[in-house]
Amino acid sequence: ALTVQPLLFRWVITGRAAKGRFPFTLKSFLFSAFAFLYFLIGCIVLLLALLVVMPLPLGQERKRGVYGRLIMYFTRSLVYVMVNVKKDIQGFNVSVRERPAIVIANHSSFVDILVMLMVHPRTIMMVNSWVWRSPFFGAVVRYMGYLRTEDPVDDNLQRARDALSRGWSIVIFPEGTRSRTGAIGRFRKGAFHLARELQAPIIPVLLHGVGYSMAKGDAMLKNGTITMRTLPAIDPKEEVFGMPLKEMTKAVSLRFKQAYDTLRSDREDPGYFREQVIRNYTYKGPVLEWYVRIKLRIDRALDQAIHRALPRSAAIVDLGCGLGHLDLALALSAPDRRILAVDVDEDKLEVAKHCFSKPDNLIYQAADLVSYEPPCADAFLMRDVLHYLPRERQRHLLGLLARSLAPGGRILVRDGFDDGTRRHKRTQWTESWSLGLGFNKTRSPLEFPSVRLLEEVAEEEGLELEELGAAELTSNRLFLLQRRAS
Repeated sequence: ALTVQPLLFRWVITGRAAKGRFPFTLKSFLFSAFAFLYFLIGCIVLLLALLVVMPLPLGQERKRGVYGRLIMYFTRSLVYVMVNVKKDIQGFNVSVRERPAIVIANHSSFVDILVMLMVHPRTIMMVNSWVWRSPFFGAVVRYMGYLRTEDPVDDNLQRARDALSRGWSIVIFPEGTRSRTGAIGRFRKGAFHLARELQAPIIPVLLHGVGYSMAKGDAMLKNGTITMRTLPAIDPKEEVFGMPLKEMTKAVSLRFKQAYDTLRSDREDPGYFREQVIRNYTYKGPVLEWYVRIKLRIDRALDQAIHRALPRSAAIVDLGCGLGHLDLALALSAPDRRILAVDVDEDKLEVAKHCFSKPDNLIYQAADLVSYEPPCADAFLMRDVLHYLPRERQRHLLGLLARSLAPGGRILVRDGFDDGTRRHKRTQWTESWSLGLGFNKTRSPLEFPSVRLLEEVAEEEGLELEELGAAELTSNRLFLLQRRAS
């Protein structure tokens, strides 16, 4: 109890959190253990199958074709047996079927290899010596004629020419190593040298979410979504093939990274980071964890609307951030956002500050909004906080925010607006309940704002007012006040 349990607790929870990794839960441990066990059994089955295929009285090329199909089925079954990971695979088969090619893909996880091998049977890869000599799959790699990065360039060039002539495409990760952050690293020139010398088309393949589902150096298989997008092939007749090798590498790298940034912007939103946010509040008490779970579930559409309304590169101030779960999701969704999250409850801020995923672009500050002087910012967010302030302070604070906005800046206000309906009574009841439990704090009676207040502030400060959404069961509504760009 004094040695094993503390060591286990450190390995499973605190040690992982200190490194910015998800703490294990029973569910995540079982998913991860099953995936690794399936992989090991599959490797053994492939090795046994190799012993059966090699002595068959068939030509070498035909035997490799049969074995390549076995590899495809195994890797595909492994990827799809990971039931906690969704798959969105598009375009690769069609591109490779037209003509053998040099396929390039970004690299952030060991699972990238499985994903790239599972979609077409006539695919080989360029691997390093560790993979080449692996006791689990080294024999498979060598039999299939994979290229090795450490071999002389001329040897690899000849092997690649032979493979392409036989109708096999070659997958190369031009970064040469797995990224820990998900950002694409510098492309090396090897893949482009092969493509230019052999006059082979280059097929860029974007992989997203793989490094999140299983990060480099981590054994946990997390819930996530793997996305594969295949860009149009770069034909040898295109201008880029006539550039010097260094310039060709830079040009293709730029095209690849721009497409990947677009894919990230499309995919990475608060919903994408939902599990990561929840894990930051796991083991901090059942009330906190389940509060965050429920809030993220019932506010899913609201959080998405706020994310879309806020600039992806801006200084943002969140007034009344609470436990900070939305700010964490917003900061992770757009690393170029600089978020200052403010709240009067220092206990909640301490919880938020100690989230293991808190990025550098998110800062927490304790302050009382009754007397708070806001800094200049591109956007302000007030979510379920106005009704805790006296009515006059509501008007004064909104005016301060308007005058602190940068040109083209915006204020997002989400609150229960007093409209005298049954929906508003339901909102009043839920807020009174949270105060009674001590979860929220106030020093004055609740005073819910009116839409007329926002209209008056917008008129006085020269802002445009727009409603972005409303709840069905309560009087909660989301409004945008925006200053025209000068």
